[in-house]
Amino acid sequence: MGPVRSVPALSPRARSRLLWGLAVAGFVVGDAATTLAGLSTAGVVETGPLVGPLLRRHGLGVIPLVKLGTVVAGYAAWRLLPAPHAAGIPLGLALVGVAATGWNLSVLLGV
Repeated sequence: MGPVRSVPALSPRARSRLLWGLAVAGFVVGDAATTLAGLSTAGVVETGPLVGPLLRRHGLGVIPLVKLGTVVAGYAAWRLLPAPHAAGIPLGLALVGVAATGWNLSVLLGV
């Protein structure tokens, strides 16, 4: 067995970029794409208390707007909060996005 190598810590800036990248990938891209795919499938409806009524009133175009609006609001809050607390915003968006994407995929695949 060779020597143990430590993994260099990410700089605060690199950590922020990574968290925001995960937030956009999970919450905006993953969740929005699987939601749109699901809503194009017969028998699938949006049950969210905010997005459901908006979707019925304004159509599918509201989904990317809601996702982007949420990320923009989160980014504004992130800018106002001090470190390390601010990291919770992109982390929370990423976790919610991954969970929602997983749920949507399970609905799409009939799991």
